[in-house]
Amino acid sequence: MVDATDGERQEAIPRGRKFMSKVSTEQLDNAFKAERVGKSKFILEACLLRRDSMGIRAIARRIRASHSTVRGWLVRMRDADLKRRIDKKRPGQKRQLDERMAHAIRRWLSDPPNLHGFRAGAWSLDMLVQSVRWRFGVTYKGRTMRRILNALGYSYRKPRPIPEKSATPEEQREFMDYTNRLVVDLMEQGYVILCGDEAACQKWSSGGYAWRTRGGYWGGPR
Repeated sequence: MVDATDGERQEAIPRGRKFMSKVSTEQLDNAFKAERVGKSKFILEACLLRRDSMGIRAIARRIRASHSTVRGWLVRMRDADLKRRIDKKRPGQKRQLDERMAHAIRRWLSDPPNLHGFRAGAWSLDMLVQSVRWRFGVTYKGRTMRRILNALGYSYRKPRPIPEKSATPEEQREFMDYTNRLVVDLMEQGYVILCGDEAACQKWSSGGYAWRTRGGYWGGPR
């Protein structure tokens, strides 16, 4: 039976094993894991969720895509093989996100924005969109960049502080080396460096929302 509440009145799309019956779940899962970041990966994720009998609206919420977009993907893939996930190349079409872009985005997010020409304390979607356009000549919309960051393992959230003594000696050395390099870079740019004791650090800590890896810590004192 078609579930009209899930937005599937227009056309019945199989669920479970009946969806993409020519492809096994193992093949679909392997293809998803091997696929690079981009539209094809989102399509394969939608197909995996449909294989798990998830409704279209739920899939759209999960992968942060519109209902009509997900429906179009599922209609395209329902009786097809894995090759159908790839769009036909159009003349003059801009390339999608590749590994070089993904590596650059990760590197940018590991540094403060002011080291890359922005006068801000944390990266925003607009700054990342501008950076990709300047570096690679590719223009993304904000919502597309958000989906890319989610696919790369980032989420927009507050940091979770941890006690400084819980870090290993190697982690402490890495933190000190990074901090020293950062201070030198900021001083060369003319910034004023403020110092404080441990009690002040608790109030000055980077507690605002920012793009951070899921499950990560900011490593400051608590």
